[in-house]
Amino acid sequence: TAEVAPAPSLEPSFESSEFPTLSLSPPPTPSPTPPRVLTRAAGQVPCSAGFSCSGGIATECRLRETYAAELRQTSCDTCTVCPVGQRMVQDCTTTSDRLCEECPQGFFSNQTNSPECLECPAGSFCTGGLIDSCPEETFTDKPGQTACGFCDTCQSGRFMRANCNATQNRECQDCPAGSFLQGVNGQQCSSCPPGRFCPEASPNPLICGGRSLFCDGQSSAPSNVQNGYYSVPLDGDENTRTAETACEPGFFCIGGERQACEEG
Repeated sequence: TAEVAPAPSLEPSFESSEFPTLSLSPPPTPSPTPPRVLTRAAGQVPCSAGFSCSGGIATECRLRETYAAELRQTSCDTCTVCPVGQRMVQDCTTTSDRLCEECPQGFFSNQTNSPECLECPAGSFCTGGLIDSCPEETFTDKPGQTACGFCDTCQSGRFMRANCNATQNRECQDCPAGSFLQGVNGQQCSSCPPGRFCPEASPNPLICGGRSLFCDGQSSAPSNVQNGYYSVPLDGDENTRTAETACEPGFFCIGGERQACEEG
């Protein structure tokens, strides 16, 4: 019987010089990446405007609160505050300060960092960007005024149609004929008394005057006594007669005076 040759082995022979000996070991550990440090040689840059730099760290300034207008600032500057009486021309940014200017005459601002100035309303006056109310007996009846005007005074003989307040002047008007008014800023004229007369805008009643004249009350001018009449009362002041009366029989009357007729 023929002999069968043994099957070849599939396992490598480590004893053969045709194959190198394998040595298994763990892979090498990679070195850690060093932190990035900016040095002058690596291109270190100056701190930009709008930032403050300290300890190598750049911090942006707070908008509308702080700013850095120049390079290499180690701290941000505080923004200017536009006070009352001024308006803000330009707001504060991280790189520039806030710009302010005083309100023009006749305008005002009543809060800080105001973006605009307001026109001064009637009843007030504005100078230096500030507003004040008109004091008593003064007024402004138009906006944008820098001073209050003095109220008119209604003199004797004139009555007050409207009183003065912060927004309007006092209105005065002459007393009508036949009336009068004593004192300033009066509100109502009084009727002229009998025996006296009162022209328009009279501060006081005037004496009627003489026997030939009479004033019956609310008179604007004396009235002449007619011929055949005489002025009365006879027992009062002849300069303040109040009426005329027809001459009685046995008398004749001329120039406001009564005289008895001669007998025969």
